Amino acid sequence: MNPTAFSYIRWSSAPQGKGHTEERQTDIAEEYAKAKGLVLDTTRNMRDAGVSGWSGRNISDGALGAFIKAIEAGDIAPGSFLLIEDIDRLSRLPVMDALAVFQRIIGAGITIVTLRDKQEYSLERLKEDWTPLMPILFAMARGHGESERKSDLIGKAWRNKKLAAASEARTPIGDNAPMWLSYSPDKGYTLKEKWTPIIERMFQLYIDGHGLIAISHILNDEGVRTSRGGIWGPSSLDRVLNNRSVIGEYQPRTRKGKVRENAGNPIPRYYPPAIDEETFYRAQRVRESRNRTGTSKQSKNFNLFQGIGQCRLCGSTLHSVSKGAPPKNHTYLRCSSAKKRVCKAGYIRLDAAEAVFREVLAKIESAKSLVHDASAELVRQQSELRGRIDEHRQHLKQLVEVLQTNTSSTILGEVVRRETAITDLTKQVDEISLALASNAITDKESFFASLDLVSYEGRNRANALLKELHITIRVATEKPHRYHVYQDEEPLFDLVKRADKEKPVFYPANNKQRAIIMRQEGTFTPLINFDEDAFDGDAEGEQYENEGYDSREWY
Repeated sequence: MNPTAFSYIRWSSAPQGKGHTEERQTDIAEEYAKAKGLVLDTTRNMRDAGVSGWSGRNISDGALGAFIKAIEAGDIAPGSFLLIEDIDRLSRLPVMDALAVFQRIIGAGITIVTLRDKQEYSLERLKEDWTPLMPILFAMARGHGESERKSDLIGKAWRNKKLAAASEARTPIGDNAPMWLSYSPDKGYTLKEKWTPIIERMFQLYIDGHGLIAISHILNDEGVRTSRGGIWGPSSLDRVLNNRSVIGEYQPRTRKGKVRENAGNPIPRYYPPAIDEETFYRAQRVRESRNRTGTSKQSKNFNLFQGIGQCRLCGSTLHSVSKGAPPKNHTYLRCSSAKKRVCKAGYIRLDAAEAVFREVLAKIESAKSLVHDASAELVRQQSELRGRIDEHRQHLKQLVEVLQTNTSSTILGEVVRRETAITDLTKQVDEISLALASNAITDKESFFASLDLVSYEGRNRANALLKELHITIRVATEKPHRYHVYQDEEPLFDLVKRADKEKPVFYPANNKQRAIIMRQEGTFTPLINFDEDAFDGDAEGEQYENEGYDSREWY
């Protein structure tokens, strides 16, 4: 019985497939098989159309790889022939890798035939005379080198196309666009009608305080699927929320090996925006706040102190814990390190702590946005500006690192530009702060009546606002309970709940905070005494009360 021959055909790109490459490779294989009296097998798929030999895909998941597995499984009889036009059809991998593929095939008793020069390579032949292997090695080296050169040329052309996108013409880079965009040669990039409200909702949920896991659950429960029909997870959501393409920006990138790097400056207004810049920068501000506090986990009963509360003794986070058996059990705040027995802080009743949280909100100018639309708009504007400032600071940090080794005028100019932008944006933030101050809470009881700290959504929003403003509350659990309120690591005021007083007492850290209290309470309040590292709130309270300042009491 005549030996069986298998004709392997491969080409790398779709344009090659439109030519005569398949017909040519098929014809020469049939001619050779007929001339040698071989039976040409037509039952097995031996065709890798548009599959790269340089990347090795024809071996990892292509027809050639399947053929090699069949050989090693014993499905292809030893003594069979593998017909290829030239050795580069087999592989364009680096020489040693390509040679390993070659050896796997002939080592199993299969003869490889290169049809262009009609050379046969079998294990028996090469054992007797290895010199025919030399042209094969040279051909492998040449094939890999040609593919690398083509890859470099294509990569350069692709980079040029990306750089051309920066011109006024906004040269399209093709249909390789974010999932919420579609591309056509006549219309360019357009927003997909279905995706715009989904993107907007993702960002709003994130700004409102929902974590990535919570948002993914919401979308999945509502039947919203990814562009590939899968379910949402934290990583897929994060890629959208951190993607500047949603505001129309395009960042050209280039690949160096397996690493993708930015190529040039980002291009604004390249894509149609899916959301406005204010929303995007507010979300980035929330992201920065969460990264800073290290919080993302959310529970069914939202903890108002999540990411805000800290232990006064050791600085660890505060967790809510339940003690006692129902119905007399209570929920407490406890230092996470105390739970591990590395901190001596005690417990504090959560209901008492939440009453303090409400008072903290009343003393924060931006908190009126939780119940007042005009203030909410000012807070949104301020949040966007702070998000832009954070972005400039991040870039500035990277530029300063580059300056350690490169002091070019271009980099120095970019540093100046970023610093100027930060200064200008900070002025705008301060102007909004003045507007918020003029619109601050004066009627505390009215604010409390409108404030929602009962529903999950309301508690979430209040917590998210304080995190966005970089507010932290350091709690001293020893009696009298003292709450130290900070913003951006700067003290705002202390609040003390004394055992013999129904109402809490507070100590403002500056005249601005004193003025806020005076507007709300109509009373004068003394400042914190910073001359002592720590002091007895009861003793100091008695001192000021003896001087006639009992108006420090709230409510």
